[in-house]
Amino acid sequence: MVGSLIFQTIQMGVIPILLAQLLAQQGVSSFVVGVILAVSWITIFAFGPFVPRLIRVLGDGTAFILAAALTTGALLILLMESNLGVLIAASVLAGGGLIIRWIAADTLVVTMSRPESRGRMIGLHEALMGLGIALGPLVFVIMDLGQAKLFGLGLCGIGLTLLVLSVANHEMRVEQTSANNDKGNHYKLIIIGLMAAFVSGFIENSSIALLPLHYAPYGYALTTSAVFVSGFGLGGTLLQPPLGYLADRKGVKFAQGVCVTATIAACATAAFVTAPAWLVVGIVFLMGGAVGGLNTLAVVEAGTVLNADRIPVAMTAIAMVYTLGSIAGPAVAGALLDTGYRPAMLIGFLVATSLLGLWLLAHKPAKPVTA
Repeated sequence: MVGSLIFQTIQMGVIPILLAQLLAQQGVSSFVVGVILAVSWITIFAFGPFVPRLIRVLGDGTAFILAAALTTGALLILLMESNLGVLIAASVLAGGGLIIRWIAADTLVVTMSRPESRGRMIGLHEALMGLGIALGPLVFVIMDLGQAKLFGLGLCGIGLTLLVLSVANHEMRVEQTSANNDKGNHYKLIIIGLMAAFVSGFIENSSIALLPLHYAPYGYALTTSAVFVSGFGLGGTLLQPPLGYLADRKGVKFAQGVCVTATIAACATAAFVTAPAWLVVGIVFLMGGAVGGLNTLAVVEAGTVLNADRIPVAMTAIAMVYTLGSIAGPAVAGALLDTGYRPAMLIGFLVATSLLGLWLLAHKPAKPVTA
């Protein structure tokens, strides 16, 4: 998990800032910077469906090495401060390294976890991933750009070592299944999880980007609104292990119901109740934890109901759907804010989460697949 945390820090927290700063130094417009940064996510969509087969062919250890090599290659390009075309290539490499590590790490955590503690292990892993995103920007608080590049390369080496040792020291429990003639059924088994991952990406990334704009008309200063975003992110990090524990004790569907209920309650309160800043921090903390839990529990559900040989495909599906929600969410939420109706964005969150809740009530818990 520590190795995965290191690469999360580099891939999500260090490389995007480095790339944006280098592009800005070349006089590139903010729009073009945004487009080039989006290339990483386009790479994830384009390359993601091939990752399960890649992991199956290469094995986990070699897949991690490939992810590390792509990430290191992106950093080396940034170290050279090359022309625009080469920097775009760095964005492509970074996206490829991210999606391989993302799926391989999630698969490894799911398959190595014991059934009775799987929720807690996945919750801890997801909390560490949130921590990685927070740690990355801190690198630039204590280092200049040149130092940050070299520091990132050093972290790559340490992270790769830890990841490979983790794979080498743990024998994965893989249940071999007979020839699979029901392609696509695993999506039906985790349909609630996939919907939850979409809602999680939709609300999470909308909130991080647009909460300050939502609260500005209420008279909160930008610095105060930034604290709200931090509270949201802190909830998304700290509450994942407890939610995983709840899934272990009470079942995934019960934990999903708790997350849906908490999200609806938090969104409704934030939308219609004018509260002091300290109370808003508590509300968005709860919202961030519940929304992040929807994605965490999607991973737990996949690990619970699917055989090990299907896990990489399921992890890819969850990653793709979460990313799709992450792209759609800010656009839809921004359009709702443009209506001029203050609670509009959070009402949009209420609608999305309520629909998920209806699906959750309408579907029976998925049963584990057997050979």
